[in-house]
Amino acid sequence: MLHFSILPPINKEGTIVPISQQVTISPSKTGEHIIATQGKSVLLLVQQTNKGISPVGMGIILTNDGVVMSTQAISNTPLFAVGDDGALSPVTLIGQDALSGIVFYRIADQILPPVTLAQSSPAVGSEVISIFRDEETMRPATSRH
Repeated sequence: MLHFSILPPINKEGTIVPISQQVTISPSKTGEHIIATQGKSVLLLVQQTNKGISPVGMGIILTNDGVVMSTQAISNTPLFAVGDDGALSPVTLIGQDALSGIVFYRIADQILPPVTLAQSSPAVGSEVISIFRDEETMRPATSRH
């Protein structure tokens, strides 16, 4: 007669003895992948002052002809975008949606890489990774939420 147990082994004290398993944890490459594929589509919006440049917000490139979307509305002060190469490009206001607070700018005379937007909603409880430009280094960075 054979006996099989589907329960974990129990020691003399009556507690379950843990079964060790080898687990390999590798660093996540997700943030690096997002920066590599989408980093050029994220811009730091700045104003030029007598003390240098001052960050005022972020923007994302929506179309390859230079339409930029932001939530940062700037008044009559000239605004510039810092791109992946660190160059300052002037942006002009082309429209604003008062209900959502989204502002649209244009970077003229350049062909730019638009951001890839999600084609479906994430599952409830999914991790969200955002990409932005660091205000000090002006380099792309990611944040997990």
